[in-house]
Amino acid sequence: MKPKFFSKISDHRQSMTPRPLRGAFLISPALLVVADSVMIGWSIVRVDRAFKACLILLIILIFYTTAPADPIGLSSLFPKEHDYVVRSETIRIVTAYNAGDPRQTDDTPCIAANGEDICKALAKGKKRCAANFVPLGSHLHVEKVGVCLVTDRTNKRYRHRVDIAMQKNEYHRARQFGRQKLTVKVIDITNVSYQNAANR
Repeated sequence: MKPKFFSKISDHRQSMTPRPLRGAFLISPALLVVADSVMIGWSIVRVDRAFKACLILLIILIFYTTAPADPIGLSSLFPKEHDYVVRSETIRIVTAYNAGDPRQTDDTPCIAANGEDICKALAKGKKRCAANFVPLGSHLHVEKVGVCLVTDRTNKRYRHRVDIAMQKNEYHRARQFGRQKLTVKVIDITNVSYQNAANR
């Protein structure tokens, strides 16, 4: 049988502990421990509601200012606006082709116009494209595609077009991509680490 003193504390704890707040503190296991301690303290000592609210905000503020914004480095995989400078922006016809397929290229299907083995580059996950309106080695930011390095040329008839290089076994993916009108930006990459990753 519980002593009356502890029974009163238990009843008071149930009435004073706001359940939604306990659920909110589940955002972090570490904060949950702190939250439980605070809740127990509230159940014993009557604290003004305004003070409770300030304490909650302080704990959340500490959590969000000390926790790493990108703990596994995902941001490095995607270029941000401050990673490059836009030189021009136009709407262009964008298509796709399969590098390594002699029916879609010349007699050296894996060798790009700049001498690169484009098949090996694509196999490593690099984005390559063909275009005639910029120098080889330029970077284009293509809507729905991302940033690609221009290493190849298109047919002279398509001087304003961008052709996205895909692997030889991605024939159906290239067909599905089709012919689209997309925003194409000619960019200068300012983030050295991202530029090295794009050019590798």
